[in-house]
Amino acid sequence: MSNELALKYTTGATLKAIVWGKDRSTRWNGSAMVAPSTIADAAWATGAITMTEQLSSNSTGTGQYVGDLPATGISGEHQIDFYVGATPTVGQARIGWQSYGGVTVSDKLSTLDLTDTEKETVQSITVGGIH
Repeated sequence: MSNELALKYTTGATLKAIVWGKDRSTRWNGSAMVAPSTIADAAWATGAITMTEQLSSNSTGTGQYVGDLPATGISGEHQIDFYVGATPTVGQARIGWQSYGGVTVSDKLSTLDLTDTEKETVQSITVGGIH
C-alpha cells in the first residue's frame, strides 16, 4: 500500500512522521518497533517517515501531505505523530496525529443498533475524513 499517512498543513513545509505502537510503548526505528528508551536523543529522527506534499497539475503545493508506512515490520494498530522539520527531536511538539490499523469503521458500526442505511451514512462520512 502507499499513502496510508495523510495530513493537511501549510504548503511548502518539511514534514516527518514517527510511528508508535498502539500503546506508545514501542516506536519505529527504521528497521523494527523498539522501546523508545533504546533510541538515543541524537538518533531520535531515525525511522521518521518523510511526508510528501501533493501538487496540482501546475505544480502548486496543495498543503495535503502523504507518506508511506514501511512495507514490513509494522502490523496491527499504531499511532502516528507528525512534526515540522527534517529531523524531529525528543520532546518536540507534534503538529498532528493519526491512528492507523486495528479496528475498522465497519467493525465499530457492527456493534451499534443502526439500520443499514444509517451505517452506510456514518461510514461514508468517517472514511471521508471527519473524525
